[in-house]
Amino acid sequence: MKITISNRCKEHMEAHKADFIVEWTSLMRRVKEILLQETIQEEFIVRELNMGKAIGYEKLIKTKETDTIVYAKRLNRELYTRFVKYKTAALTHTMVVILNQDRYNPHKYDLVTAYPGRIAYKEPEDLNILTKQELMGSLEFWQQHALIFDEANIDVTTIRASCPYRHLYTCLE
Repeated sequence: MKITISNRCKEHMEAHKADFIVEWTSLMRRVKEILLQETIQEEFIVRELNMGKAIGYEKLIKTKETDTIVYAKRLNRELYTRFVKYKTAALTHTMVVILNQDRYNPHKYDLVTAYPGRIAYKEPEDLNILTKQELMGSLEFWQQHALIFDEANIDVTTIRASCPYRHLYTCLE
């Protein structure tokens, strides 16, 4: 198995750079070792991997009704994300990797993204959501979870208190 990291992925990973306490590119060898222990047959891989040591800070948390929630666009992103203010990230041993198989070489995968923590659902405005069921799962997940607010990783001109995609919640009715 070969894992490649495109320039586009490197740009995308800039948003996660501060979340890691270990250089994320150096973790790719361990990711490959773990994945080689599996029989992988899918073209699109989403895995939550235990890296065996603390590798970074998990910024995704379960929220409560009393939390202060805002919505904003992360840097280099077009979608609104749900954020929780006044929380602190926790150290984690887990890392999520998302890989896409090369269409010409079944043993080669391109890294789409990686981040410390647990698997999250696609965000509600994600154009890769293909079914109503997938949208409903996304909406339910993001009603109960949020990323920890960090002004350094968002476009501050997009911050808003109300949910910008609340019209999508009609799918839950």
